Amino acid sequence: MDASTPSSIPPEVYKQDRGPGLVIIIWVFASLALATVTIRIWTRFKLLHRSGPEDLLIFSALIGSLIWGAILTASVRQGLGKHAYALDPSRVSMALKL
Repeated sequence: MDASTPSSIPPEVYKQDRGPGLVIIIWVFASLALATVTIRIWTRFKLLHRSGPEDLLIFSALIGSLIWGAILTASVRQGLGKHAYALDPSRVSMALKL
């Protein structure tokens, strides 16, 4: 603990880290979404031989979700999921920037 840390915070707070669980949840659901969209696109193009504007929107949403998952993963590496008191001030600002 450094001098800027309030003494009323219990030491267990510094050990809490919900980041790894967040990353697991993000990528499990991203994998399910990727599998679902892949099956849908494959079905629409190969079996039905037609597609619509909704397919492009679904694919775009999937790409956006994957990018957001990557940003959140980078944020976890910077300290997202930990208490702000447990981080260096430079890491707090970087985690908030992402």
